[in-house]
Amino acid sequence: VDYVAMDIKCALPNYATFVGFPQTAKIEASIQLIMEQAADYEFRTTVIDGVHTPEEAHLVGQLIRGAKRHYSQPFVPREDLPDPELARKPRTNPDVVHDFAAVVAQYVQAAESRNA
Repeated sequence: VDYVAMDIKCALPNYATFVGFPQTAKIEASIQLIMEQAADYEFRTTVIDGVHTPEEAHLVGQLIRGAKRHYSQPFVPREDLPDPELARKPRTNPDVVHDFAAVVAQYVQAAESRNA
């Protein structure tokens, strides 16, 4: 494997509610494994306006502190999303995505916005 990409959906305290996955120790273990053993990698977060606050960005940054790179990308609504409320949300404003990336940049080697 030449490259690994892992989604960080939100801060760990919010995973059980937001994602429905309460086993955050497994997420932390996966992050550590990637950072320690992957030849190259990225973490990425799909930023949803109203969900991914500056505080959330700090918590995500702290979770992946020291990582090579993190990409913040905008939420884009689609009809096939499992949560109908999300399907009705608008695409995330580029400024919100850039602001999220700027906060995460304090914790990682490189942080950028993608497709914002």
